[in-house]
Amino acid sequence: MQCPRCDGQGEIKLVRVQANGAILQVCDECDATWPYGEMPNIETFQDFGTFMKAHGLQGLWSEITVITDHPEK
Repeated sequence: MQCPRCDGQGEIKLVRVQANGAILQVCDECDATWPYGEMPNIETFQDFGTFMKAHGLQGLWSEITVITDHPEK
């Protein structure tokens, strides 16, 4: 699935946060982040680093595991 925030320059990936098992949708280009199950759109994204820091993490891609490309590609 193409990212609506960066006008399709990035792909949205499903990822798992290693520390807590949360599943997220993250753009591999601009780091826009949405909870799993929410339709990605420009009005509801949160920055990946902001999301991770709010959960006591550093906001690094090394803290997540890419599960797959978005299934609704």
